[in-house]
Amino acid sequence: TIKDADKISITLQNEFKFTQNYLILERHRLENKFNFTFEINDNVDTSVTIPRMLIFTFAENAVKHGLFHKESQGFLVIKGFQDAKEIVIVIEDNGIGRKNARKIKSTGTGIGLVTIEKIIDYFNKNSKNHITYSLYDKERETGLKVVITIST
Repeated sequence: TIKDADKISITLQNEFKFTQNYLILERHRLENKFNFTFEINDNVDTSVTIPRMLIFTFAENAVKHGLFHKESQGFLVIKGFQDAKEIVIVIEDNGIGRKNARKIKSTGTGIGLVTIEKIIDYFNKNSKNHITYSLYDKERETGLKVVITIST
């Protein structure tokens, strides 16, 4: 964290490593309450720069608000794939979901998502790449799905 503290953006590869290290620590801290996987297609250009902590913030929210409160085994999967025009990153968990998180008042301050929106807005104005994201509540099971699109 300190090494990249002065950077606004980092490579996708470094963001994956940073997020993976965080998830290893959290899984250990929570006594293996959840598992996680990274499923990144080989063709994904991980040298593309993105805002620092973009993927991390969504993974942290999944652990903090969804997986931490889950009574059964949790999972988090981060997928990445690319076509000619964009890279898509999907962050999906089977946590308790936003509706249940609100019921137990595990919604946090909301600063994380507001900050991410500001950072993405700044990044989009100052980069050749364009980033969007969407949040989807799962309908058939609990959890959340985040889709980040990086237009290259």
